[in-house]
Amino acid sequence: MVSAKRKTAIFALAANACIVLTACGTGLRGGDLVFVSPRAANAITAVTHGAAKLPIDHVAIYDGTVFIEALPMRGVCLTPADSFYAAHRGERLLIGRLRRGRADLRRSLDNARQYLCLPYDSLYSDTDSAIYCSELVQKSYVDAKGRRLFATIPMEFRDSTGAIPRSFTEFYGSRGLDVPEGLPGSNPGQLSRHPAIKIKVK
Repeated sequence: MVSAKRKTAIFALAANACIVLTACGTGLRGGDLVFVSPRAANAITAVTHGAAKLPIDHVAIYDGTVFIEALPMRGVCLTPADSFYAAHRGERLLIGRLRRGRADLRRSLDNARQYLCLPYDSLYSDTDSAIYCSELVQKSYVDAKGRRLFATIPMEFRDSTGAIPRSFTEFYGSRGLDVPEGLPGSNPGQLSRHPAIKIKVK
């Protein structure tokens, strides 16, 4: 007779196997990045643009089993593959694969895990006390010599008319801050266009 403890272990292994198979069905490999193109425009897509001229507002890291990502309500967390796909059902996903020899994927994934449990950085500041989605990638991925693969860029908060959307001026103004236009940072759209990444549109 199988004990309750052993049954729990078996169910856990089966669940993990299902997660891996779900991800394998997409052709994902450990170290891949998954960029999310939302169904509707939002404040982020109004001021940035991504690969294939698609709007992109999120990026997550696939570690071979689960996703490592930074989310507003959860901070830097692990998300099972089936939960990730359910959360983005109906949205377009772009697989970003690091070009051969560009990154030390093992070290990069280890770096990303070190940020787990940190809060989400809703201010998009260049600190290590809180992290936003593309910042997690920018600070985690390194080359064979341990050098960061993705440099920061001047952040852009201006839309196609050259104006800063009211959503940003009100958000930062309510906190007594200026919009960090031009300060160092990153965004998922810009990362998706980086030459070190080869994009596959699903």
